Amino acid sequence: MTGIPDQVYREPVAIVGRTGSGKSFTARGAVERLLVRQCDRRRPGRRVRRRSDGGGAVTVLAILVYLAAIVAANLLVAQYGPAAAPINAFLLIGLDLSLRDLLQTRLRPWRIGALILASGVIAWLIDPAAQRIAIASAVAFIVSAGVDWLVFVRTPGSWTRRSLASNTVGAAVDSIIFPTLAFGALLPEIVVLQFVAKTVGSALWTAVLRRWA
Repeated sequence: MTGIPDQVYREPVAIVGRTGSGKSFTARGAVERLLVRQCDRRRPGRRVRRRSDGGGAVTVLAILVYLAAIVAANLLVAQYGPAAAPINAFLLIGLDLSLRDLLQTRLRPWRIGALILASGVIAWLIDPAAQRIAIASAVAFIVSAGVDWLVFVRTPGSWTRRSLASNTVGAAVDSIIFPTLAFGALLPEIVVLQFVAKTVGSALWTAVLRRWA
């Protein structure tokens, strides 16, 4: 239907011709094009959102907060040790779990992985003494992020439901790997406290962030 100018669709049109000349085919094509134009007109926000997801203000802010929270978590644990882990997990890691789900709807998987690796590098640059913590955090986040992503994409339903399900599994994986690598031993009490703190914290942050999902 590229041969029919757009202005024709704004005026009454009569299609005339001899039998077998293609009147029905032309009319059907014109109606289909009108329907497409009408649907596009009714859903402008959805089309714009697809184009702006990667560079929107919400996405940029989420990335900055995501990186800042991971860096802060690494440095706090390096400074105060296992005692800071449960509170840290509730305030910062719970936020990161939910932000990661938000970013998964806006960024490609390799960009999420790049953010995780970048946070560990930044933490080490800020305080080289936190190198072991940064490495433990990066490994834990890489593994838990992969599990989180797999659960998120395979879970049906709303973003909130997918986020809660993936965060629960991701929190369990992260809670086991991080303290074991960071402190050199499996600490059951810390693992349990971190898991509960991350799960509850991420649930609260999911409730806050769902308006932007």
